[in-house]
Amino acid sequence: NRLCMKAFLSHSSKDKPIVDAVQKELGRQFTLSDSNNFETGEEFVQAIRRCLDEAGIFVLFASRNSMASIWVKLELEEAWQRKLRGTIKRSLVYIIDDLNVHELPDWIQQALVRKDNVARSIARDIRFNLDQLLRERLEPYFVGRGSDLGRLESLMTPTDGSQPPRGFVVFGLPGIGRRTLIRHGSANILGLRKIVEIRLDDGDSINDICAK
Repeated sequence: NRLCMKAFLSHSSKDKPIVDAVQKELGRQFTLSDSNNFETGEEFVQAIRRCLDEAGIFVLFASRNSMASIWVKLELEEAWQRKLRGTIKRSLVYIIDDLNVHELPDWIQQALVRKDNVARSIARDIRFNLDQLLRERLEPYFVGRGSDLGRLESLMTPTDGSQPPRGFVVFGLPGIGRRTLIRHGSANILGLRKIVEIRLDDGDSINDICAK
């Protein structure tokens, strides 16, 4: 029942530079890997299983190096078992060299597979999937928010003849349902069935925002 969602990063030690760069972009609070989450003296197989038990998303950095790694093969087997049990909800694959998708294990070929070796775009995609998974987990918690929706509707549809606002800000602590409120409000008040989330980072220039 944990709301905390993390991604397990499966990779060959030979591909560590790009994985470290992705982890730096994401932040340690969103990832699990041998770099940061294996305890000193802990048996390696036990550490892999413990971290996979804490993961909601399995991420494979697919390469010729990783397909030849006995540890990656173990992680794939363990991830598949947790996929069947439903504890791992999503699987993502990023092919970072000339590996062909048909060289991947059968079950992981059914995952979201992309050819990408740019740390920032990989991190952004992983974070998008983590956010989606967290929203799905938070959905049942969106109860008793009718008053918030009512306030939002009154603000967006003024009855005094004034012009409705062209934008609004919803703020509060993480995990209290801000995005869920916006999503429900967009559908119920504005009739929007799809919304686009653009994540802005500290130091983004106007060009960065336009690109996003």
